[in-house]
Amino acid sequence: MCSKNIIKEKYITIMYYFLIVGVLFVFWTRISPMMVADADDWSYISYSRQAVPIWHAWNPAKVLPETITGLCGYFAAYIIYPVCGDYVMSMTYVFAFLTTALTLVYIYEFSKLIRSVFSMDRYAELFVGIVFLGIHFLLLNSLDNDNRYLLMSERLVCVTNYLWPMLFCACISMRILSERFTNHNNSDLAEKGNYIGVCETPKGNYKIGGVLLLIYLAVFSNIVTNIVLVALAGVLIAYDFISSVCSKNFKLYEYVKKHLMLIAVLFFDCIALFFEYNGGRADAASTNLGQTLEDLVKVFHLMNKTCVTIMAVCMLISFLLALFYKDRSYINFIFILWLSFIVLAAYLFILLVKVGDHKFLYTDNLIVLFFYFDLIFGCSLAYVISKCDRLKILNPLALYIFVFMILNVSSYGGNDFNSGGHLYRSICSGYPNYHECYEDGTSIVKQFVEADKQGKEEMDLYVTSYNLSVFNGSGDRISMTLFRHGVISKNIKVNVYLKE
Repeated sequence: MCSKNIIKEKYITIMYYFLIVGVLFVFWTRISPMMVADADDWSYISYSRQAVPIWHAWNPAKVLPETITGLCGYFAAYIIYPVCGDYVMSMTYVFAFLTTALTLVYIYEFSKLIRSVFSMDRYAELFVGIVFLGIHFLLLNSLDNDNRYLLMSERLVCVTNYLWPMLFCACISMRILSERFTNHNNSDLAEKGNYIGVCETPKGNYKIGGVLLLIYLAVFSNIVTNIVLVALAGVLIAYDFISSVCSKNFKLYEYVKKHLMLIAVLFFDCIALFFEYNGGRADAASTNLGQTLEDLVKVFHLMNKTCVTIMAVCMLISFLLALFYKDRSYINFIFILWLSFIVLAAYLFILLVKVGDHKFLYTDNLIVLFFYFDLIFGCSLAYVISKCDRLKILNPLALYIFVFMILNVSSYGGNDFNSGGHLYRSICSGYPNYHECYEDGTSIVKQFVEADKQGKEEMDLYVTSYNLSVFNGSGDRISMTLFRHGVISKNIKVNVYLKE
């Protein structure tokens, strides 16, 4: 009977993750499609760089996104495009699939974290995982915010440069937490593990090498998003140091050995910051404290008030339960998450003050800001359910209500058939909707193919995107990408004009 239940749970879990993959892939290909839209999008889908920081480059330390994006573009052009026959959609399919895969790992790591820390049963774990994912769509869900959501970016290149690195860093951070706090009720938090769960064997050495590669890619991805990992590493190093000193059990060699990977995170981050400080983008930064403060206030006004209230109440209940049960382990666990959130928020604020340009209003940065806040809520919900077993009776009803909170966007509380808007914004900068972006992209490819067939060395390109028409060199960027992808046989000089 027990084995049958285990097999049943495995099948349900597999179906659960397949459902997430299906929903997210459809979402990013049909509801909020990832489309090649502006000049940077066209450039990066065929761009590649060295896998090390580059001195004085425009993006010196963006190793991960600038090595992966081009590979995805080439895969779409040479593998998917010949099969589907649609160049624009082949890009959408590949980038949507990889974003879906990263998000799936993100949800899996969160589920593994709450299962490890709270020893939850499978069904409760899956319920909390769905809620955790849903919060990313609900937290900014309002008409005043044009229905943005945390798992989006304004442009495809921002998806690869910000969203992908953030999800990657978040997955590693949650794995570190899982390794450290496994079954916290039966272990001392200050003494647990070495954070990567490896042993001193040849196989363990390979695993350490793999972990080091992941840390390298995470830190050298984006100095905005890598703070998700860097903040946690710094907090854990400081927390364990203080704990060891206070307990008079501090041994330098053992301490360094235990925290070697976390120290590597901070070391790599110092290198990344040094390269970025001397990079081309640093000269373009414009410090503006007043503007950043105004933007931060706008962020809180644009948040979904119902969602924030539910999250705050859940956090408060979990804290009260921990006090009632005198659960010091849980309080320490949440304390580390709150410290990480504070460090992250302070770092991000200082960085975005330096950068300026209303960067705090970008969802690329908001998902970084709210990651630990969302994680604290998810863990709080898991803790409440683990302590109040009877609450599981309400899970199906709560899930049904929660799903329709996400799907129904309205600025009114009643049944107003004239209220509400489109579900979520498309990822196609410079276009009012993805239909026009798709039509323009298809037209662009056709114009280039026709000019190539006619043997032209120079051509006039007509576009509906104002951004493409005014961006200096946009036509040449498109031409180079289509040439690299084998769509045209040579590079063509381009004059870009806006269609009337």
